[in-house]
Amino acid sequence: MKASAALLRGLGARSFSCEGFRHEARARTLTRVSTPYYLIAHKLLPSKAAKEPETLFRMLSGPDWSTFFAMIGSVLGVPVRGVGVEGVVQGKAVHVRDGVEMLAVYFPEPAGPGEPYFAVLARKQGTTRLRSYVFEKGISEPGEPLRVIMAEWRVEGESSMRIRMDESPDASLDACLTRAASVFLADKGDEAPPPIAALASHVGAAPKTGGGARIAVVVAVGLLVLAIVAAFLLSGGDGHRVG
Repeated sequence: MKASAALLRGLGARSFSCEGFRHEARARTLTRVSTPYYLIAHKLLPSKAAKEPETLFRMLSGPDWSTFFAMIGSVLGVPVRGVGVEGVVQGKAVHVRDGVEMLAVYFPEPAGPGEPYFAVLARKQGTTRLRSYVFEKGISEPGEPLRVIMAEWRVEGESSMRIRMDESPDASLDACLTRAASVFLADKGDEAPPPIAALASHVGAAPKTGGGARIAVVVAVGLLVLAIVAAFLLSGGDGHRVG
């Protein structure tokens, strides 16, 4: 337990800026980040995947996964219930499809649009670079099929970009893993992605399709919750193990 807390405190010291948190708190509102599930899937995991990919993969695929989420709940001041890693309890957290290793973080049934069904971290076997995908609830009218929207988050420093991809009526684990592996392979996910600035320059032009991906929207976001996590972890607080 102490080793896990020390490791997380170390990650916070290297990765986050409390001054950045204060700046972002003044500069933007929290209308899109109202639940811990949104924060974890859309902010925390993509940032940690970009900055500490090997450590994040190791923590979520092993016994420290529950401590990781418990500490996030402590920081946010709300219980983080119903969140976990598919297969980790059985020692089968890593799912492999066509040479792509993936971890699937599951969430409670989404309460509204944008909330996640799954967050999938993917990498090529034998490498450490991670790609971060989210499968979120889309807007649908009563009686219409379920809309599960796939998106990828790219993070560079304190900027991030959401790339909207395809959608499907299937929110099952198997469907999400299949889609993630397909896009990863088509987009050569083991290679360094283009800079965010280069991708942003294409917004408004004719969209380019690659592996079924369509760049639909760019969202420049501050890593607010990450700075909160850093402030807590650097204070020396210990987490507690879930369940």
